[in-house]
Amino acid sequence: MLSFPVEGRSGPHWHLTRAKLREYQECYPSLDVLAEARKALQWIRDNPARRKTARGMPRFLTNWLNRALERPRGREPPRRKLDIVAVIEQAKREGRV
Repeated sequence: MLSFPVEGRSGPHWHLTRAKLREYQECYPSLDVLAEARKALQWIRDNPARRKTARGMPRFLTNWLNRALERPRGREPPRRKLDIVAVIEQAKREGRV
């Protein structure tokens, strides 16, 4: 599936297999796990000094996916400011104040 560059004696790459990807997809059904794994791969490529060992890659991806769950999805629409003066005036017109 994806090949992550790693540090250490286990070889230059750690491979995210289809089986491991399915395992993550079962644990994180609300996430696009493959897209998140690609983001993690790009982060590893862009931060070579912070590469993990092959042994540490499953933990790294699990933590990445956990953080992805906590991130808000997309942008929230801007909230309309409450105009307190307008609210009071409306209440007066309706005889509530």
